[in-house]
Amino acid sequence: WTDDGTVVRLLISTDNVRIGTTNPTQKLDVAGTVQMTGFKLPTSPSAGYVLTSDATGVGIWQVETGNIASVTAGTGLTGGGTSGTVSLNVDVGTTANKIVQLDGSAKLPAVDGSQLTNLPGTGWADDGTVVRLLTSTDNVGIGTTSPDARLHIAGGPAWTTLNWRKTIAIDEVNAIKFGRGGTTKFGMGVTVNTLYHWYTTTEDASGDAANYYMVVNDSGQVGIGNVTNSSYELYVIGDAGATGSFTSISDLRYKKNIQPLESALDKVLALRGVRYDWRVDEFADKKFSARPQIGVIAQEVEAVLPEIVTTGEDGYKGVAYSKLTAVLIEAVKAQQQQIVDLQAAVADLQDQVKLASAD
Repeated sequence: WTDDGTVVRLLISTDNVRIGTTNPTQKLDVAGTVQMTGFKLPTSPSAGYVLTSDATGVGIWQVETGNIASVTAGTGLTGGGTSGTVSLNVDVGTTANKIVQLDGSAKLPAVDGSQLTNLPGTGWADDGTVVRLLTSTDNVGIGTTSPDARLHIAGGPAWTTLNWRKTIAIDEVNAIKFGRGGTTKFGMGVTVNTLYHWYTTTEDASGDAANYYMVVNDSGQVGIGNVTNSSYELYVIGDAGATGSFTSISDLRYKKNIQPLESALDKVLALRGVRYDWRVDEFADKKFSARPQIGVIAQEVEAVLPEIVTTGEDGYKGVAYSKLTAVLIEAVKAQQQQIVDLQAAVADLQDQVKLASAD
């Protein structure tokens, strides 16, 4: 060794220095761990270079170049810790076929959507506002590998004992929109206990309100129009029609305490039929017809036949006109009996007149 006042060095430049070994093969050969505050190689130093090695194991600094053919992480990719973040920035060329392939149960926990711009091989693109399929004829499958519609959702956790599965969940005061073209848009959404179907002519809250055309509450009651009414299982705002019949269940096996209708003719005589017009302007939400009507007055019927009058939750009354049939049947029968009795009385009088004439 020699010391020139600045550097301590070997006297013979071809010698090797050993630490922890008796047979050094390099200029400095350390058998063990080295701790230092800095490390520098003289090969083209520059910021951003990476440390790599040649075929003999000699380390050199060089520009980051080349392709990553594959990464094998064994049972998992380590280094980020249980809560660390691993970032992968990939610069792809125009002919690249694939960016990232995840096999098995691998998961991608988060993706910066702003970077998903015409990703080669993924089939997706992001224009800064909408993430979309690059090919408009492709289908998207969730829970299925063979979607047969633009969006095909299959499966989900068991929901009821009737094998229904929870495939799509929508929170309260959220809705699904139907329709894009034209002036009318349709929607379906829920509140805490009611399912609503409506239409509107606007795309935001500044215009037309939702016009409800069907409402279903959690009691199973259905409203056609803009309301449900707890007094009725089906409540229709406006006129209803059918090409078939409306059938009321009337099987004997469902009934008990069956009693004949008494004084049916007297009850009918106590009723009155009237002609009237609906107050259309004052109750526009009821969609009353402007045509002249005929019928009865609920309050008058209630005084005679309370069984066929109902009072809604809004306090307004209705009449089950079909139930008048039973009363009319018995009234006609009572009237017919009066006719028979009168006919018998007339015949008896005629016989008496004939006998008197013969005398």
